[in-house]
Amino acid sequence: DRDRLILFREIRSLFAEVPFRRLLMAFVLNGIANGIPAALFILFVGHVLDAESQVGPLLILYFGAAMLSVPFWIWMGKRVPKHRLWMLAVALACAVFAPAPFLGPSDVVLFAVISGVSGFLAGADLIFPPSMNADLAEQDRVRSKRSRAGLYFALWGMGNKAAMGLAVAFGFGILWLGEFSATEENSPASLSLLAFTYGWTPILFKLA
Repeated sequence: DRDRLILFREIRSLFAEVPFRRLLMAFVLNGIANGIPAALFILFVGHVLDAESQVGPLLILYFGAAMLSVPFWIWMGKRVPKHRLWMLAVALACAVFAPAPFLGPSDVVLFAVISGVSGFLAGADLIFPPSMNADLAEQDRVRSKRSRAGLYFALWGMGNKAAMGLAVAFGFGILWLGEFSATEENSPASLSLLAFTYGWTPILFKLA
């Protein structure tokens, strides 16, 4: 019980730190934004673009662009404040993703461009938030003379898992309310609901 009370006290003191609280909140919101299209990707490509055979190549394109962008973002992070770069990448991702709900079966190439560019921008999500969290942990160590990096990243991991869970619940919850079916033919309204849930709800979370 004593150890538990100490842990709760440490967690409470960590959340009292405004920079960490703001960073974790931004990270979770952006994680939900990234998780929604990840959860709905196969449905969007298969039902809206009618290109189920292209799911694999499009995923490779997205994650390949994210991986290749990492050296660029590391290089930029040494020259521009990390939080400003991350904000810029998030804003650009919103702009790039905005046309997605209006695509159709003839727009697979355009969607590939969107996937490649948004993947490149997603590299900033991989680099800057955990890097800033590490900076905050180091500042806390210098200020408090205690090392709480483990607690910082434990809460960070919990935030990441919460974001993924909320993204799946939110994305599929909307489709369930709209009576979308993954196995049966859907009405134009249901397909539009899928398209806008895939394309615009992530933008709302990123803007938040």
